[in-house]
Amino acid sequence: MVGLLLAAAAGAGYGFLFTITCALPVLAGIGLLFSRRTRSVGVGILIVASAAWLVLIGPCVGMIGS
Repeated sequence: MVGLLLAAAAGAGYGFLFTITCALPVLAGIGLLFSRRTRSVGVGILIVASAAWLVLIGPCVGMIGS
């Protein structure tokens, strides 16, 4: 499913920008997990990024399935 989304963005000419926009918060969250002081912020960023994917992919799955 994510591959379809990335392929659609690449076909529209926004593939690289879309990839960077989605990967940057995840990489920042993973980087913040290493320090004990910033671990809670990193977990929060990863939770928000995961919720955003669910909100984005959920309607797409519904449209493809019907």
